[in-house]
Amino acid sequence: MYDAFPKHLQEDWCGLNLVAPITHPVPVGAVVPKFYGYYVPVREDNEKRDEQIALQNFKRSPGYKAWDRLSPILLLQECGSPITPGNFSADERSECYSLALRLHHAEFTQNSFYTRNILKQAGPLTVEPSKRSMSTPSFRIIDFGRGEFWPYKLEAAKEENVDRRRRRTTKHSMAVPTEEQMKLRVAQGEREDTADKEALERCGKAWWELRDYEVRKAHSELQIQDFMY
Repeated sequence: MYDAFPKHLQEDWCGLNLVAPITHPVPVGAVVPKFYGYYVPVREDNEKRDEQIALQNFKRSPGYKAWDRLSPILLLQECGSPITPGNFSADERSECYSLALRLHHAEFTQNSFYTRNILKQAGPLTVEPSKRSMSTPSFRIIDFGRGEFWPYKLEAAKEENVDRRRRRTTKHSMAVPTEEQMKLRVAQGEREDTADKEALERCGKAWWELRDYEVRKAHSELQIQDFMY
């Protein structure tokens, strides 16, 4: 997911921006942590054999502890601590709310929009650390394990259509079809086209419902009243 984020969601900017449906300007910072890479450990052959032996011994004897095995590392920017909206000003609520909206404008959903997944640290990050302050905080949305990206979701729906057609396709003989057989094939093709269209429409509807739910969730988590925007 992180490698799909465009740069403008990970970079810090100066100034303000209008993010619909918010009717007043909000700060333009990064939305998500900077992504530094996903690192997978690579071992020499003898180390692999040592690990296999350790695992075998561990399985044979619960008292035997296999030596620590390295795990892949998702390296991200440190972004602070979870927010406490009860202590927020209206501007801070607006800024956090705008992060969710900017994700949606970029065709992403986070799908776990809780305060524990919104971090706050002294800012702005565009200045040196000694000049940063919690009076000008920096916010980030984290944890995209359940996140979705619309182009990926749409492509998956199209692939499902292709698979469905493949499963339903009837093998025809090499003989020249009769007029009645041609009519049946045309009718089948039209039904498949209709099914494809309906499947994509359901996918699109589900996507917009998901975005609407996340907006309502943001209102709830950030303690935003409807009349505020």
